[in-house]
Order: sequence, then C-alpha cells, then structure tokens
Amino acid sequence: MVKALFFTGQGSQFVGMGKEIYEKNSLFRKTIDRAEEILEIPLKKLMFEGPEFELTLTKNAQPAILAISVGKFEVYKSEHGIEEIKYALGHSLGEFGALYAAEVIDFENVFKLVKKRGELMHKAGEKHKGTMGVALGMSEEEVKEILNKIGDTRLVLANYNAPGQYIVSGPVESVDKFIEISKKMGYRKSIKLKVSAAFHSPLMKEAAEEFSKYVEEIEFKKPIFKIIQNVTGKAHEDPKEIKENIKKQILSPVKFMDQIKFLKENGVEEGIEFGPKGILKGLVSRIDKDFNLEFFDAG
Repeated sequence: MVKALFFTGQGSQFVGMGKEIYEKNSLFRKTIDRAEEILEIPLKKLMFEGPEFELTLTKNAQPAILAISVGKFEVYKSEHGIEEIKYALGHSLGEFGALYAAEVIDFENVFKLVKKRGELMHKAGEKHKGTMGVALGMSEEEVKEILNKIGDTRLVLANYNAPGQYIVSGPVESVDKFIEISKKMGYRKSIKLKVSAAFHSPLMKEAAEEFSKYVEEIEFKKPIFKIIQNVTGKAHEDPKEIKENIKKQILSPVKFMDQIKFLKENGVEEGIEFGPKGILKGLVSRIDKDFNLEFFDAG
C-alpha cells in the first residue's frame, strides 16, 4: 500500500517532548544537536525543560516542532526506508517538514527558513493583536455567513481542518464577536484557540512579505516525491511552483480537507505522522474514517 508522510503543525508542542528518544536513539540525538547548532537557540532546554510559556512562543515553537518532526523522520527512514512513499504533506508549519523529507530544501536551510518564519510571525503577532477561534460542529456555509455579518475583512476562514472544524482568524475583537454569535446560535463549543496571533489572516501581511523575500534566496530542488501543498490542496513537483506556494502560505488558508481528498482520489489510504504528538490523526479520521494514519513515536 502506498503511503504518505504527514507532518504536524504548531500547537503540537509540549514540555518534555523528544527527551526520552534523545536519550535512547543516537540518530535522533545527532539530528537535534545539529538543528540546535544551526538555530543558535537553547533548543534542547526549551523542549525538554521549558518553561511552557517560552516553548509556546511562535519563534520557539516552530523550530522546536520541526526539529522533533525531522528527527523522527530520520529514525523512520533509517528503520523502514521511504521507497513506498509517493506524497508528503504538512499542516501549515508542518509543510516544511514535508519539504525536507522530499529533499526540496536541505537540512540547514529548512531550519533557517523556519526560524525566520517563526520570528516574523511572532513579531507580527506582537504588533497586530489577533487570535483564532472555532465553533465546533458549524458548517463552512454558516461560518462564512457569520464572517459576512461581522464585516471585518481582516477576519477570515483560515483553516479547513475537518468537517465541523473551520478555524477563523483575525483581530481579537472580531474573533470575540464570532464566538458570541456562534454561542447564540447554539454552538456551545465555540472557543478561542490558545495561540498568540492571527495566523493565516491579513494581520500576517508584513510577515508574509518579509518571508517571501527570504524564501526567494533559498534553493528549492525537485522533490523525490510530490508535495501536497496547503495553499492549493493539490500535489506539486515543480520547484518554482512549490516555492511560490510557500511564499503565499502565511497569508493563505490551510486547505487540509482538500489535501486528504486529493490523496484518496489518487488511491492513497495510509500515512505516517511525524511530530511531537499525533494531532493530525484525529482530523483525518473526521475527514475520512477509512484513511489509516499512524503516528510514529520512534520509541
């Protein structure tokens, strides 16, 4: 059975992540040590000891999650090989893990890119106060109706995660209005997410513009397997196309449901998930209960 590689995004971090594997597995340890050298931040201390507040900061969480994901992928690759892999994808930040696995971007550059991405998004979050929210169980049409009713063009549908899980992103006051209206409609599980900024919204415009310039300087190679990208929900193998989609990613919605639909339409029903913890497995099961996504813990 053909498999796809999945890489988790921001929000999957936790204090202590990777510590046990680091102590037991020499290949994982080597990968983390090398990542720390490139990043020039106290990566291991942040991951293993925290504090949680520091680890959760966008500028720290993004490179830390990438390090865990890449480390586990290297262990999987050494133990199982990647001959049966045809596609790789990730959720937002996770797409960079996919780019590394498919050899589009080399080890040093992928960490430099994600460090810059995290710093720029962190800075944008401090300058433009925003957040994200969800009304669990609400349809896409209802979400869009509320957004139109609120009338703030900076408030957008940012993540198409799964049926009944459409994430909105924008200014704090507008997300609060969205939550308030949702609760009045009877959606009791209407909540703000524990994030520090309005990711994939117009409040990230400056970060996206700066990141785009930085991405332009990095070499993107032809992938050894196709990348299913967040921006389009479809597979790409042209390095120029992949790079252009990455430039757009910070501002564009994450079309995760379309990515899973694409896999199914192309006969893929199995995948391996890499990250600190299995976040995507639950989303995938809600999109397609027959899709078998296994979390690789490298234990």
